[in-house]
Amino acid sequence: MGSIADIAAALAAIPGPQLRAVRATLDAESVIVPALLTWLDEATRWEIERRAGSCDELLDPRTAIGQSDLECSLVVLAILHAPYRNVAGVADFLDATAEVLCTRAVESPHGVH
Repeated sequence: MGSIADIAAALAAIPGPQLRAVRATLDAESVIVPALLTWLDEATRWEIERRAGSCDELLDPRTAIGQSDLECSLVVLAILHAPYRNVAGVADFLDATAEVLCTRAVESPHGVH
């Protein structure tokens, strides 16, 4: 199953210009779960700051995205994946995020079936 380390590794593999392009796309996105959008924005900001020498901890998306938004978040991640499937590292980042969220669904007694 996915882990925060997998997400961090996927973020680290995204070249700088693509990472900034993802942030710009997220800023312009209108059909998205607010908690997911906030977490994706924070994760990309975290990676940009990590590259600049910051050593803050990456927040677990399961903490940021409530159980009620889980299913919609997974759908949105799948939708976002399509235009980024050939962009270095971005699809892996979205996949790793979805895997971590799926971990919650499997572990939770009230998870998505």
